[in-house]
Formats: sequence, structure tokens, C-alpha cells
Amino acid sequence: MQVEVYVTHRCGPEKRARIAGAGVSAVEIDLSALSRDTTIAGLDEAILTSAPREWIYNRKAAQARNELARIAKRQAAAAEERRLSQIEKLKADYASARRKALTSNWKESPQVQAVTAAGDGALLDGPPVGEGYFTIHPKVWKAALLGDMVPHYLGVTPFSVIGEFRKRG
Repeated sequence: MQVEVYVTHRCGPEKRARIAGAGVSAVEIDLSALSRDTTIAGLDEAILTSAPREWIYNRKAAQARNELARIAKRQAAAAEERRLSQIEKLKADYASARRKALTSNWKESPQVQAVTAAGDGALLDGPPVGEGYFTIHPKVWKAALLGDMVPHYLGVTPFSVIGEFRKRG
């Protein structure tokens, strides 16, 4: 271990960098406030116990920081791997549910039957907007929306449904 003594000036940044670069533990003892006429016994006491001191470089602390950084990096990589794995599983589960929904017999849905019975089955046709976001057949969720939004289908147009969406935020 290297000991630097500060009397008139501190160890400068260049010297501190050289010490750290060499991997040598070093401490600086501050004797700048010590009187110039201090006895040998007073100097010994200050150096060994009472004078302020600070680490310039601590090899063991640096090794511990590096090890903690390696551990944190491994844990972060493992957490990211788990997150990506969960995303892939969720995507696969959703794709499976979507395939099942699209192959279901949507004509048996009570919501579809109600809309069709009211003579508004044409409202369920058209492009399947939102098809990639639901796990039920598009005609079933469209019928459910219509059933929730408009208790009686008379006079329902795409514009009135859009207006209802806007009204409900």
C-alpha cells in the first residue's frame, strides 16, 4: 500500500490516475493543519490516528465494484431474456387464441344473432378493423359493440356508431 502525505498540496489528478492505473492501493494523510513545531510524538499520533485521510485508490473496493457491475450486468441480461421470452409466449398464446376465434362459429353468437335479427347484419361486414387486437371473431366483437352502444338498431349507420364512440371518449 502506498501512503501519500499532504502538507502543502494534495496529490494531483495525474498522480491519482497513475496510482489507480497501476492498481496500487493508496491513501493520502492530510497533515496540512498540523503546526510546524509539532513534536515527533505529535507527528506520530497524527499520522497513525488523528489526521484526516482519504483513499486515493482502493484496489479491493475497485475489485468489489467491478464484481458488482458484472453481477448487475448478468442479472440485467437474464431479466431482459425473461422479458423477451414472456413477450414471445404472450404473442404465441394470443396468435393461438386468435386462430381459434377466427375459426369459431360466429353465427351462433347471441350478439351476432341479435344484430342480424334486427336486420342490421350488414353492419358486421366490411374490413375487419381491429382484427389483430381481439381474441374473438371480428363479427362477434362488432355485434357486441353495436349491442352495447345502440339498444335498438333502427337508424344505425356507421356515422352514428362513430359519433357514439366520440361521445363516449
